[in-house]
Amino acid sequence: MAAPGGAGAAPLPVAIPMPAPILLPEPPPFPAWLAARLDALGLDRAVYGAYIEGLLREEESDEERLEALRAVLAACLEEDLLNDVCREVVERWSDSQVVDSKEEKEDEVQAIASMMEKQARIVVKPKEVSQEEKQRKAALLAQYANVTDEEDGGDEQDGLTTAVNIGSEKSGAGAAAG
Repeated sequence: MAAPGGAGAAPLPVAIPMPAPILLPEPPPFPAWLAARLDALGLDRAVYGAYIEGLLREEESDEERLEALRAVLAACLEEDLLNDVCREVVERWSDSQVVDSKEEKEDEVQAIASMMEKQARIVVKPKEVSQEEKQRKAALLAQYANVTDEEDGGDEQDGLTTAVNIGSEKSGAGAAAG
């Protein structure tokens, strides 16, 4: 039996330390926050919530989002409140998009770390072969190596012999026919 760490020893799995996640208080998800804000403003969240979220997703820039929100909410809110509410909605939307992308990246990192841990745990154990099996294998290999060498040498000789025999038969057949 081999000494630990010597030739033939199985590699040991390596544990990869993971940094502890930093837990910060999470703001409510944007749809929940928007629903609460619309309720506080006295607006129907079922009607305005989905419509506002659609506008925020479709528009390219924060300025375009502000303009679209102003157009939608202008009939419902007073002018001095309108700008503040629209700006607050766009800021929260932008923040929620940043948080979502961070969460996706954290999920990707966690998935990769998990795969690496699983791969580290997978260890292929080398098959233990007895001395008798090693000798049997060596004998078979040596036997087939000799047979192959003999066959190769025999083919070359047979080919020459056959060519000579064919030539001999032709000359013999030609002599008998003539």
